[in-house]
Amino acid sequence: MVLMLFIMDDSITATTNPKNLKLKDATYVVFDVETTGLSAERDRLIEIAAVKVKNGAEIDSFESYINPQRPISELITRLTSITNDDVRDAPLEKEVMTNFYNWLDKDDILVAHNAKFDLGFLDTCFERLGLENKNNASIDTLFVSCRKIKKLKRHGLSNLAKLYKSAFSATPQGDLRY
Repeated sequence: MVLMLFIMDDSITATTNPKNLKLKDATYVVFDVETTGLSAERDRLIEIAAVKVKNGAEIDSFESYINPQRPISELITRLTSITNDDVRDAPLEKEVMTNFYNWLDKDDILVAHNAKFDLGFLDTCFERLGLENKNNASIDTLFVSCRKIKKLKRHGLSNLAKLYKSAFSATPQGDLRY
């Protein structure tokens, strides 16, 4: 049986680039990015972290700070716990994101909380580096949560972790732990 996931709300969907894949056989890349700001065009990535999952088990991971070649504001440091010292000696965007691009398979399903934001930065970065968009299918867990879990007023990751009794926390470096 092939299952396609579509949840429509005007122009917003829980998925992008749907593929004809058996979800139980798919490989998922659960990822998060941290940035110097909100604009994918003007701001830059400062961290990317991802886990590949197949058959419910972690099969690989990717994580790196990225030197944005510009200062990180105090506001961003307060939000992410990432400092200028953390990224000073980190590899540049071209190296990290080319490695991440090569690490991704074209059939991987990308999963992110507020995926439009994270995917916007990935797509803009890949374009800036001249890397062809792989058009991976994606799932936005924030959208799914808002649509399916009506009893929550806030759908942040920590609230979802409490609801599902998951041992989720953010480290002082901003890393997500389960």
